[in-house]
Amino acid sequence: MLETKEDKGLSLIIYLLILNPILDLLTGLYLNIFQLNSKFTPGIIVRNFILLYMIYYVWKNKIKIKYLILLAMSFILTNVAQIYSGVSTRLFLEIQYFIKFLYNLLILFIGYEIIKKQNNNYLEKLFYYFTISGVMYSLVILISFLTGTDFKTYSHGLSSKGLFFAGNDLAAILAVIYPISVYLYFKSRDLNIKWVLFYNITIMLGLIVVGTRVAFLAVFLTFIVYFIFITFNKDKNMLKKYVIFLIISYLSFFVFSYVAEVTKGIDIIDNSIQRQQMNLEKTKYDSTTYVLSSRNIKFKWAYSDYKNSNIVRKIFGIGRGTQEQTVEMDFVEVWLYYGVVGLIIMTYYIFKYGFMFLFKISNIKDDMLYLVLFTSLFLGFGSSFLAGHVLFSVSAGTYSFLLLALSTKIYAKE
Repeated sequence: MLETKEDKGLSLIIYLLILNPILDLLTGLYLNIFQLNSKFTPGIIVRNFILLYMIYYVWKNKIKIKYLILLAMSFILTNVAQIYSGVSTRLFLEIQYFIKFLYNLLILFIGYEIIKKQNNNYLEKLFYYFTISGVMYSLVILISFLTGTDFKTYSHGLSSKGLFFAGNDLAAILAVIYPISVYLYFKSRDLNIKWVLFYNITIMLGLIVVGTRVAFLAVFLTFIVYFIFITFNKDKNMLKKYVIFLIISYLSFFVFSYVAEVTKGIDIIDNSIQRQQMNLEKTKYDSTTYVLSSRNIKFKWAYSDYKNSNIVRKIFGIGRGTQEQTVEMDFVEVWLYYGVVGLIIMTYYIFKYGFMFLFKISNIKDDMLYLVLFTSLFLGFGSSFLAGHVLFSVSAGTYSFLLLALSTKIYAKE
């Protein structure tokens, strides 16, 4: 399948997309079943080798070297700020956390360099492997859920993370992939439509079983944006395909719900409503706490430390290693942990490429590809902003950062 010279470059991305669910599955088994040392999981070991290769790749190809040196300096200054201020920190945790961000940033840079060299036939192939990666995650989730071998996303309710370790990461991954998998249904020329429908349904059901609000939002938002696009453009052929897709999706959900009720005694819809009611009661019906899943409380604790710190720590951050837990809102974490300087440097290319893409937002009315990329990026980085687990997750971040690279190549062109 990888025959041309351009495809050999693209194969680096494809192998990474296929490897990701395998590594996450091995890590989930390693931590959940064998309960071994969390500092040396299969995912950490393999991805550290991938990181070393990416560092070699950017050095060899002279990709953003000056910026990466500046990034390293800002990280060093964050830790110097803690020492200067006499604050106790955990250096290993600090390095481990920052490396996750670096990993994703290198994915962005290398992904862009590879994608911009491709011919015009790469897009469907890339979307196909994004989808296959999502199907791999979803099949593990669904099979383990139905067989009762799964692990819960939360302590209550039916929500399941399959055999994986991090439920929020799973939601962020599948949420980004789902709109892309549906795009293949409408636009694919070379793929068997029956298989594409199977992929769509599998990922949709995987999102429903994961059961986070990001997961449910991804399903509903995808249906809505495609309907609005088709209605706005008055495309009767696409409308027919959409109706077929909607019916098959509904029937698949109905059959799956029935199987779940028979095998596990669970009513998926009723259980989901009950869990949200329990969440409301736990947050004492405070809307902000409910929407943010108590992340606003974590923010107040971290912000209190930041607010009461000296000017040096305000500029360079209070450091991840000084905190017992994360805020779980990625951009807020960048600001608090790495300061004003870190926020500017670390997010520079995310915002640069993001705004360059948004400058072409007028395309959203009649360009389905733009709409799909916009929806997936919104779900990925929107989730990152409010729910975390993207910028500092090497698993979930891979998908959002690759799509940011792709959107830049197609619509922005650095």
